[in-house]
Amino acid sequence: MSEGLDWDLARRTAHRLARRSPFERSYLCGSLHSDVQSAAVKSDRLIGEVTGLVPAGPSSIRVVSRAEWIDVNLASLRGLAEPITRRIAKRGGSTLAAKSAALQVGSLLGWVSRRVLGQYVVALTPDCPDDVVYVVAPNMLELEKRFGFAPAQFRLWVVLHEICHRAQFTGVAWMGDHFRSMVDELTSSVAVDSHQLMTEVRRNLKASHGLPEGGLPELLLGPERIGLLHKMQAMMSLLEGHAEVVMSRAAPSEVPDADRFHRVLQQRRTEAGMGGVARKLLGFDAKMRQYESGATFVRGVENAVGKVGFNAIWAAPSHLPTLEEIAQPQAWVTRIGASPASTR
Repeated sequence: MSEGLDWDLARRTAHRLARRSPFERSYLCGSLHSDVQSAAVKSDRLIGEVTGLVPAGPSSIRVVSRAEWIDVNLASLRGLAEPITRRIAKRGGSTLAAKSAALQVGSLLGWVSRRVLGQYVVALTPDCPDDVVYVVAPNMLELEKRFGFAPAQFRLWVVLHEICHRAQFTGVAWMGDHFRSMVDELTSSVAVDSHQLMTEVRRNLKASHGLPEGGLPELLLGPERIGLLHKMQAMMSLLEGHAEVVMSRAAPSEVPDADRFHRVLQQRRTEAGMGGVARKLLGFDAKMRQYESGATFVRGVENAVGKVGFNAIWAAPSHLPTLEEIAQPQAWVTRIGASPASTR
């Protein structure tokens, strides 16, 4: 693409598909702002007590609209995609292809912006926002109204999950740099031959096995580089599963409705808001399984060696589980030699 991806078109498309919610101007936004600020302070303390991870100072939290969430993620994605678009430009791609890609990026962000509740942002490039927790106001308020959630409980519950991610990235000294290096390695490996990619998508759709579990990311990388994706999937499964387990333990007395919140969101993740093929292509089904398999891994390790033994996982990048170990916690325990005594 000699002109690169049309980021302005991507932004306009995403904003249009996000649809403005009546809750963005609701009087309830005032209480949401104050509640999530209080929840952030409380979460910093609770997460520290449960995990032993000490984040880098107080958490910064922002309540945003769907459009603002889109702009934050577009800025991150633009910096991340720059090496790929440069390689595509060298191949002499067409303006039509650039606009088509922009429409796809915008459509995806627009769809996600109507569902995301919170997000912890780690800067992937120097010009991206960093170390901020975002809460998407209209989506939070719509769920509270639709399901009759107790607002104070639900807001604390959501913030706990995102603050746990912040503790993982700022309380583990090497985590942020390791994550960025993995992302850099992945983006440098992405295929740029769009014709070949579409041929591969069509071939997989026609095959009896269908699309690969990793969806489009797996097809973009190709079979010879799939190990990179599996490393990232294992890491994200650990982080998501750990956050799921921690948030269930951090404030049981203050969030007695946590089990109900969990059930509703599990159901919401599987709702047919996007076609089955599109969900698989984008890897959303694999993403949902990360929560479950990661939480099962964390509990499995803790059952074997206790919470103290589990914390060996934060010692070094080499201690992160493989995708195979996520499914077999005892294999990780055996490889690392973790035990309650060895990590005190």
